[in-house]
Amino acid sequence: MNSRERFHATMQYKSVDHVPFVLPWLGFPETLQRWRREGYKDGDLGEYKVDQWIWEGVWFFPYPPFENTVLEDDGRHITYVNDEGIIMRELKDNRWSSMPQFVRFPVETRDDFRKFAAEHLQPDIAARIGGDWVKRLKQLREQPVALWIIADRWGGFFGPLRNMLGVENLCMAFYTDPAFVEEMMDTIADYVIVMAGQLLDHIEVDVFGLWEDMAFNRGPLISPDLVKQYMLPRYKKVVEFLKGRGVP
Repeated sequence: MNSRERFHATMQYKSVDHVPFVLPWLGFPETLQRWRREGYKDGDLGEYKVDQWIWEGVWFFPYPPFENTVLEDDGRHITYVNDEGIIMRELKDNRWSSMPQFVRFPVETRDDFRKFAAEHLQPDIAARIGGDWVKRLKQLREQPVALWIIADRWGGFFGPLRNMLGVENLCMAFYTDPAFVEEMMDTIADYVIVMAGQLLDHIEVDVFGLWEDMAFNRGPLISPDLVKQYMLPRYKKVVEFLKGRGVP
């Protein structure tokens, strides 16, 4: 039983030789640094037999990316524009040590959003993956492992909007301008569907991943009622499309 067969059997509650054991991410850089000081050797998992999967999660990000522009450097912190157009302030060294400060987000108005979508959310697969994208997809599919395509930070109906507006502005927009929220969600849904459709024209995908980041340590940032009213219809549209194209 190879990794792909084992994954599908597990997800379908069938018998397997052993349950999949996968380590897609071992932790932040500082965690690995400490582990190495304590004797960990990269890739050494002792008796564990690790299954593999292929995880592609960058194709749905804004493209072309925003130019990384440094706005301020005080020696300890750096303020810059990131790939998604967010102005961020971070520790200059060990940037993973803490959350960044989000100074400003790229979308403040409808016009900002429409410009952002027109310039950075066009579903041009060839540009995003490269001129040999069909060949590359088929090479990925030939491997006997589960193939995950995840829209990551740009596939979902709270998370991507949060990336553009910021948490506070988005949460207020549900009440001050719900039509704007719906326009953004519809745009993201159509974008994900067109992108996924181009991929599924050429390969089978074992898992398609969507992404949200919409909770704090005491619960969600919006109510279940808002999720049902705004997000659920778009999720149904995307999921029904994916299932109709054979994504299990």
